[in-house]
Amino acid sequence: MSPLVIAHRGASAAEPENTLRAFELAIHLGAQIIELDLHATCDGHVVVIHDDELSHTTNMKGRVSELTLAEIKRADVGKGERIPTLEETLELTQGRVRLYLEIKDPRATTETLRIVRRRAMSDQVMLASFDLELMQQLGNEVTDMELGVILGVPSLNPLVWLRATFPWIALRRLNYHVLCLQLELCHRYLARRIKQEGKRLYVWTANDEAAFARLIACGADGIVTDVPDRLISYLRKTGLSVPLA
Repeated sequence: MSPLVIAHRGASAAEPENTLRAFELAIHLGAQIIELDLHATCDGHVVVIHDDELSHTTNMKGRVSELTLAEIKRADVGKGERIPTLEETLELTQGRVRLYLEIKDPRATTETLRIVRRRAMSDQVMLASFDLELMQQLGNEVTDMELGVILGVPSLNPLVWLRATFPWIALRRLNYHVLCLQLELCHRYLARRIKQEGKRLYVWTANDEAAFARLIACGADGIVTDVPDRLISYLRKTGLSVPLA
């Protein structure tokens, strides 16, 4: 079975990441899901940006949580693109592509739920986070949306991490649907164990054919990539169909 093509921050290798321009291109290229990141402004708006500090991806400085939406909208992400709000993103994508909403700032959670539900898009999104306490809360309270737990431990040797009991003990306390796993940690043994737990597996971030091949062999249900066109071409070249979302 072919994995879902998940565009990482949109088609981020070709366009400024986490922008409407990158999302539009990802849809045009044929991605089934777009992954994006959410933070909250100091006046309560949910905006799409990876870091909590503007200087990493824009021409401005300042923490998202300390700026108003009007101030954040002055930042240029590249090619004249502005930081989009969640509202603007849903307006662009509704009925066209599913969204993998990574909640970076827990303060954005309540407003994200309100906006998604008001637009009747609960069946078009997955909420995900590294924050296990937040995901435990969502697992207990949210029944109308897909939930994903994100795990990545770049500082650890993968074999050490695989033998650790913490991830499995912690995960078994949570109600969720998808495990979103860092590429370096994904191996056949782990993939099999995840499937035995009745969960789906999305892996981030793979950008070359060697990584695509390994993840397909592991049985990944979705591959997060900066180059969705390259992944789609690889699937077609190897005789795999590009699945619908």
